[in-house]
Amino acid sequence: MGSSEDVAIRSFDQRLSHVKQIGKSQEKIKRHVFMQQYNLAGRVVIYPTLSEPKGQHLTQLLKQRVQAWSSTGLVYVAKSLAVSANLVAKPKPDHALLDVCLITETKPTTILSIVKEEHSTSKAARQYNLSLAKGVNDAIRRFTDQQFNCLYGVISEKHLSEQCAFDDVLSDIKKAVSRMCVTGSLTMTAQKYHKVLQAFLNSIAVTRFVPEAAADASSLWLLTLEQFRILTENLSEQEVTVLAKPHCGGHVLLHEVASRLDKGGPTMLLSLSRNKHLEFARRMSVCRHMFTLDEIMEEHDRGCLPKGVENLVTDCTQRHIDKLGLHPKCTWHFVYSRGEEDAEDTWLLALVVNRLWAISRHSGLKAHGEYPDLQP
Repeated sequence: MGSSEDVAIRSFDQRLSHVKQIGKSQEKIKRHVFMQQYNLAGRVVIYPTLSEPKGQHLTQLLKQRVQAWSSTGLVYVAKSLAVSANLVAKPKPDHALLDVCLITETKPTTILSIVKEEHSTSKAARQYNLSLAKGVNDAIRRFTDQQFNCLYGVISEKHLSEQCAFDDVLSDIKKAVSRMCVTGSLTMTAQKYHKVLQAFLNSIAVTRFVPEAAADASSLWLLTLEQFRILTENLSEQEVTVLAKPHCGGHVLLHEVASRLDKGGPTMLLSLSRNKHLEFARRMSVCRHMFTLDEIMEEHDRGCLPKGVENLVTDCTQRHIDKLGLHPKCTWHFVYSRGEEDAEDTWLLALVVNRLWAISRHSGLKAHGEYPDLQP
């Protein structure tokens, strides 16, 4: 996995824990985000790519509009920004289609929630969007020493249909929000842009679920590039299977996935057996429901299964899940191989997933799918 080292972070937050990384995780994550789909530095980059047709359509329109609005930057998109970017926010309304964080070199950072046309004045959507903006403000301020604030607003699909409509709605958002912000906090310079961008990526990549970090309250860890990719590029999927070799960070990723999914709805962490990783998860309060297979079977036999579970993160097989009659909206299967001798059986199991992509075979972590291997 590589050696660990401290990440140099200057922050106004005097309580910020020491942040560590394996190898050059911070640098690799930023390089990957800006080279994704062979985009070159100095252009507007959409990240991550959504597989669902509606999401693809909206993100393509976004990219066109933002490229005409600013020449360089990141458009971070998600079905739920709170889940993907690890933010505390109000529940997402059903009519909110997509959340967007625009970080560009010349314009104020802007948090948008795209809603259906008939809900463009929805109070719930505006409260939700405001809570996202507060979450982004807190996350970025935590990892930078820059005076920072972001704009925020709700837009409809119609606002993306034409450039003038998009420009007008962003202008209206700036007029409405800027008068409430500290002077200079919205200003973006080239130097500030790079610091804000790095702070945002750090806030997404940081985890508290490394056992060493839990034992040492003075340190947090950045996910590795492989963990970051699997997490951010698959959180919108309905079913994901992760293949993990021993000691490759698979359990850290499992806990982080469960924790983030729990921000979007009741999540269950289901372990095949009682082990130190489950005990760690319980100690860290990873998500709302945590059981071993035997425990959940007992609950099932008594007719006392938790109600309203929306997400399932498990290392149990599909056969075990089917017996319980669980039908979550989202399921993450973690498959832990003992070594190369398990490769054939493991790959067969991975064929059941909806969206798959492969990571560098040397990392020990894989989530199968439609993306090419990482570029060197």
